[in-house]
Amino acid sequence: MTRSTCAWADAYVSSDQKPDTECHEWGTRAKEEVLELEPDLVVTSLGHNMAATSTAATTVNASGLVDGLVSRWDELADAGIPVAALTDTFVRASAPALEAPLRDLVTGSR
Repeated sequence: MTRSTCAWADAYVSSDQKPDTECHEWGTRAKEEVLELEPDLVVTSLGHNMAATSTAATTVNASGLVDGLVSRWDELADAGIPVAALTDTFVRASAPALEAPLRDLVTGSR
């Protein structure tokens, strides 16, 4: 399953500094479907560099996205489903604040 412009994170991504509930709802439905399918592996990537962890948030930031990724991936790990994350799908020049947190997350340093 795929969806363009939505990070698969338990977070609210944004391109206009406002939390996007539609992407979050899609991600929740996709997670439930993945858990039902019980795949051998989930491969995910992202192009966003900021998100909020709730709709009440007044700003979006890199840590909101990282926290949302951790939450989503932990749910899969708890179900015994490994995740392969492709991290170089965004433009580094536009996301320098996200590069180190994502690297730490993927390498297990976080």
